[in-house]
Amino acid sequence: MKSQGQRKSELHRRSILKAVTWRLFGTLGTCLVGWWVTGSLKMGLGISLVDSAVKILGFYLHERFWHGVTWGLAAGESADGQGGGI
Repeated sequence: MKSQGQRKSELHRRSILKAVTWRLFGTLGTCLVGWWVTGSLKMGLGISLVDSAVKILGFYLHERFWHGVTWGLAAGESADGQGGGI
């Protein structure tokens, strides 16, 4: 287990991988709902792929934005994860 002083900043590729793996679950759900609503597996797949692309980009941008926000961080902690606090 890492101590608070060993916290490292998150790389862009980690943010991307987190977004992609999360969206895999969402994509399956969207595909199934799209298929059920339209009656077409092809349409359900199309809907889910467009939805996922938009949400992956949105999640990534959201993560990177908040990575640079210092509001709400404990005193002495910077946005790059250096410093103390929880």
